[in-house]
Amino acid sequence: MESHTCYIFNVITAFGFNTGFPVRNSHSCAVTTCNLLQEFSCLSGSLPFKNKITKQVFNKWDSHEIGTNGRRRVFFWAWERTEKKTNFQFYSPALAAKDFKQKVSDFTQTIFLPESTQAATGTVDGDIVIWDLSLIVDGLSRPDERRAVKILKLSPDVSLNVLMIHAPFVVVGSSDGAVRFYDYQFRVQAWFEDLSAGISYLID
Repeated sequence: MESHTCYIFNVITAFGFNTGFPVRNSHSCAVTTCNLLQEFSCLSGSLPFKNKITKQVFNKWDSHEIGTNGRRRVFFWAWERTEKKTNFQFYSPALAAKDFKQKVSDFTQTIFLPESTQAATGTVDGDIVIWDLSLIVDGLSRPDERRAVKILKLSPDVSLNVLMIHAPFVVVGSSDGAVRFYDYQFRVQAWFEDLSAGISYLID
């Protein structure tokens, strides 16, 4: 029988032993794999303290990679199988205001761009942060890890609440109720405004 594998990603919140309430800013991630042979395996990893996950997405072009973000950090998770074990690990690219000589506001959502090594993260101030592999050695990242390579201003002072791929476009829904369509270089292709539809949100 041919084995088709599916992946289930879970964000796990820790609960206090005495209080029964969620432990503030304490998150772990787990990936469960299963196939038609009913074989199951589970991988898990814990984030550093004070890094709460608010959004997560699978990389459709690399089934062994997941992107997550909170308000201030983006994490890229990956796993690989060897003969002895399966490794599940993550990295979080550093990003500071001095890197691009501008303030970087809170993150909203991360997506992977098709057929490339790039990912993009929206912000509440209307910016898009582009992450990609870089040959430039900065002492903070490895050549096989993404880093912030540029920041694009899409909608000044408007939160980019929804980012999704609808080939051949990146669809962006913002807090002013507008929906805009971009190519994969974030050049605007079409837009719909004054929809009187209220604020755009992605419902997980």
